[in-house]
Amino acid sequence: MVTVSLGLVPVSDDDETIESLDRIAEGLAGQLGTGCAVHRAVSPQALAAVFEAGVVNLVWSSPTLVLVAPELRSAVPIVTSVREGVAHYHGVIFVQKDSLIRSVLDLEMETEKHREAKAKWQAEAGPLAAELKRHEVVLAPKFDAWLAAGAAMPTGGVWKVVELASTKSKAGAPLVMPSLLCSKAAALGNT
Repeated sequence: MVTVSLGLVPVSDDDETIESLDRIAEGLAGQLGTGCAVHRAVSPQALAAVFEAGVVNLVWSSPTLVLVAPELRSAVPIVTSVREGVAHYHGVIFVQKDSLIRSVLDLEMETEKHREAKAKWQAEAGPLAAELKRHEVVLAPKFDAWLAAGAAMPTGGVWKVVELASTKSKAGAPLVMPSLLCSKAAALGNT
Protein backbone atom coordinates (compact mmCIF):
# COMPACT_ATOMS: atom_id res chain seq x y z
CA MET A 1 0.00 0.00 0.00
CA VAL A 2 1.54 3.33 -1.09
CA THR A 3 1.23 6.02 1.57
CA VAL A 4 3.90 8.43 0.30
CA SER A 5 3.85 9.66 -3.26
CA LEU A 6 6.66 11.96 -4.39
CA GLY A 7 5.91 14.02 -7.49
CA LEU A 8 8.60 15.54 -9.68
CA VAL A 9 9.46 16.51 -13.25
CA PRO A 10 12.54 14.54 -14.31
CA VAL A 11 15.07 16.23 -16.59
CA SER A 12 14.92 13.13 -18.76
CA ASP A 13 12.65 10.10 -18.62
CA ASP A 14 15.08 7.47 -19.83
CA ASP A 15 15.70 4.04 -18.31
CA GLU A 16 18.60 5.32 -16.19
CA THR A 17 16.44 8.08 -14.67
CA ILE A 18 13.57 5.68 -14.00
CA GLU A 19 15.98 3.27 -12.30
CA SER A 20 17.40 6.10 -10.15
CA LEU A 21 13.92 7.24 -9.14
CA ASP A 22 12.95 3.67 -8.28
CA ARG A 23 15.99 3.53 -5.96
CA ILE A 24 14.85 6.77 -4.32
CA ALA A 25 11.38 5.30 -3.78
CA GLU A 26 12.87 2.10 -2.35
CA GLY A 27 15.14 4.09 -0.04
CA LEU A 28 12.28 6.26 1.20
CA ALA A 29 10.08 3.19 1.69
CA GLY A 30 12.83 1.49 3.67
CA GLN A 31 13.41 4.55 5.87
CA LEU A 32 9.71 5.25 6.36
CA GLY A 33 8.61 1.65 6.77
CA THR A 34 5.73 2.27 4.38
CA GLY A 35 5.03 2.20 0.67
CA CYS A 36 6.48 4.91 -1.50
CA ALA A 37 6.00 5.74 -5.17
CA VAL A 38 7.49 8.35 -7.47
CA HIS A 39 5.11 10.15 -9.81
CA ARG A 40 6.93 11.43 -12.89
CA ALA A 41 5.05 14.45 -14.26
CA VAL A 42 5.56 15.47 -17.89
CA SER A 43 5.71 19.21 -17.11
CA PRO A 44 5.79 21.65 -14.20
CA GLN A 45 2.11 22.45 -14.88
CA ALA A 46 1.21 18.74 -14.70
CA LEU A 47 3.14 18.44 -11.44
CA ALA A 48 1.25 21.40 -9.97
CA ALA A 49 -2.07 19.86 -11.03
CA VAL A 50 -1.41 16.45 -9.43
CA PHE A 51 -0.26 18.17 -6.23
CA GLU A 52 -3.42 20.27 -6.04
CA ALA A 53 -5.56 17.18 -6.77
CA GLY A 54 -3.86 15.25 -3.96
CA VAL A 55 -2.44 12.57 -6.28
CA VAL A 56 0.97 13.23 -4.71
CA ASN A 57 1.59 14.32 -1.13
CA LEU A 58 5.21 15.41 -1.62
CA VAL A 59 6.53 17.55 -4.47
CA TRP A 60 10.20 17.89 -5.38
CA SER A 61 10.22 21.20 -7.17
CA SER A 62 11.88 24.51 -7.78
CA PRO A 63 10.74 27.25 -5.40
CA THR A 64 10.09 29.38 -8.48
CA LEU A 65 7.35 26.99 -9.62
CA VAL A 66 5.76 27.19 -6.20
CA LEU A 67 5.74 30.99 -6.43
CA VAL A 68 4.16 31.17 -9.89
CA ALA A 69 1.77 28.19 -10.01
CA PRO A 70 -1.57 28.93 -8.33
CA GLU A 71 -2.08 25.18 -7.80
CA LEU A 72 0.91 25.18 -5.44
CA ARG A 73 -0.16 28.13 -3.27
CA SER A 74 -0.77 25.74 -0.38
CA ALA A 75 2.72 24.21 -0.66
CA VAL A 76 4.99 24.37 2.39
CA PRO A 77 8.73 23.57 2.14
CA ILE A 78 10.02 20.81 4.41
CA VAL A 79 13.36 19.73 2.88
CA THR A 80 16.07 21.31 0.76
CA SER A 81 19.25 19.74 -0.48
CA VAL A 82 22.51 20.52 1.29
CA ARG A 83 25.78 19.81 -0.45
CA GLU A 84 29.11 20.39 1.25
CA GLY A 85 27.36 22.39 3.96
CA VAL A 86 25.57 24.76 1.56
CA ALA A 87 21.79 24.75 1.07
CA HIS A 88 20.70 24.50 -2.56
CA TYR A 89 17.23 25.92 -3.06
CA HIS A 90 16.72 24.84 -6.66
CA GLY A 91 15.31 21.53 -5.45
CA VAL A 92 13.00 21.62 -2.43
CA ILE A 93 10.43 19.11 -1.19
CA PHE A 94 7.02 20.67 -0.45
CA VAL A 95 3.86 19.39 1.22
CA GLN A 96 0.28 20.72 1.32
CA LYS A 97 -0.24 23.45 3.91
CA ASP A 98 -2.86 21.32 5.72
CA SER A 99 -0.78 18.13 5.56
CA LEU A 100 0.03 16.23 8.71
CA ILE A 101 3.63 16.23 7.45
CA ARG A 102 5.18 19.45 8.77
CA SER A 103 8.86 18.51 8.78
CA VAL A 104 11.24 15.68 8.05
CA LEU A 105 10.54 14.47 11.59
CA ASP A 106 6.93 13.83 10.57
CA LEU A 107 8.09 11.44 7.87
CA GLU A 108 9.19 9.15 10.70
CA MET A 109 12.54 8.21 9.21
CA GLU A 110 14.52 6.50 11.97
CA THR A 111 11.56 7.13 14.25
CA GLU A 112 13.20 6.61 17.63
CA LYS A 113 16.28 8.65 16.76
CA HIS A 114 14.15 11.61 15.65
CA ARG A 115 11.77 11.36 18.59
CA GLU A 116 14.74 11.40 20.95
CA ALA A 117 16.30 14.38 19.14
CA LYS A 118 12.99 16.25 19.17
CA ALA A 119 12.44 15.53 22.88
CA LYS A 120 15.99 16.67 23.68
CA TRP A 121 15.52 19.87 21.67
CA GLN A 122 12.18 20.60 23.35
CA ALA A 123 13.70 20.00 26.79
CA GLU A 124 16.55 22.43 26.00
CA ALA A 125 14.42 25.01 24.17
CA GLY A 126 11.58 25.18 26.71
CA PRO A 127 13.49 26.97 29.49
CA LEU A 128 15.17 29.27 26.94
CA ALA A 129 11.80 30.26 25.45
CA ALA A 130 10.42 30.92 28.94
CA GLU A 131 13.46 33.06 29.83
CA LEU A 132 13.11 34.99 26.57
CA LYS A 133 9.45 35.69 27.33
CA ARG A 134 10.32 36.88 30.87
CA HIS A 135 13.03 39.14 29.43
CA GLU A 136 10.65 40.62 26.85
CA VAL A 137 8.05 41.33 29.54
CA VAL A 138 10.65 43.22 31.60
CA LEU A 139 12.31 44.95 28.65
CA ALA A 140 9.20 46.31 26.90
CA PRO A 141 8.20 48.85 29.60
CA LYS A 142 11.82 49.98 29.99
CA PHE A 143 12.10 50.55 26.23
CA ASP A 144 8.79 52.45 26.14
CA ALA A 145 9.96 54.65 29.05
CA TRP A 146 13.27 55.30 27.27
CA LEU A 147 11.46 56.42 24.12
CA ALA A 148 8.99 58.53 26.12
CA ALA A 149 11.91 60.31 27.80
CA GLY A 150 12.91 61.66 24.38
CA ALA A 151 15.67 59.22 23.53
CA ALA A 152 16.95 59.63 20.02
CA MET A 153 17.43 56.62 17.84
CA PRO A 154 20.97 56.19 16.52
CA THR A 155 21.43 57.52 13.01
CA GLY A 156 24.64 55.78 12.03
CA GLY A 157 28.30 56.65 11.86
CA VAL A 158 30.03 59.65 10.39
CA TRP A 159 31.14 59.24 6.78
CA LYS A 160 34.63 60.31 5.86
CA VAL A 161 35.99 60.82 2.35
CA VAL A 162 39.14 58.81 1.84
CA GLU A 163 41.64 60.23 -0.58
CA LEU A 164 43.55 58.03 -3.00
CA ALA A 165 46.97 57.45 -1.47
CA SER A 166 48.64 55.90 -4.51
CA THR A 167 48.11 55.97 -8.23
CA LYS A 168 50.01 52.75 -8.93
CA SER A 169 49.21 49.15 -8.10
CA LYS A 170 51.67 47.02 -6.16
CA ALA A 171 52.81 45.57 -9.49
CA GLY A 172 53.50 49.08 -10.81
CA ALA A 173 50.50 49.48 -13.15
CA PRO A 174 49.04 53.00 -13.06
CA LEU A 175 45.57 53.36 -11.54
CA VAL A 176 43.32 55.75 -13.41
CA MET A 177 40.35 57.30 -11.61
CA PRO A 178 37.03 56.95 -13.48
CA SER A 179 36.59 60.74 -13.59
CA LEU A 180 39.91 61.02 -15.47
CA LEU A 181 38.81 58.35 -17.94
CA CYS A 182 35.62 60.26 -18.64
CA SER A 183 37.43 63.56 -19.15
CA LYS A 184 39.98 61.90 -21.50
CA ALA A 185 37.20 60.21 -23.48
CA ALA A 186 35.37 63.57 -23.79
CA ALA A 187 38.55 65.26 -24.98
CA LEU A 188 38.95 62.58 -27.65
CA GLY A 189 35.30 62.89 -28.70
CA ASN A 190 34.45 59.33 -27.51
CA THR A 191 31.43 60.20 -25.39
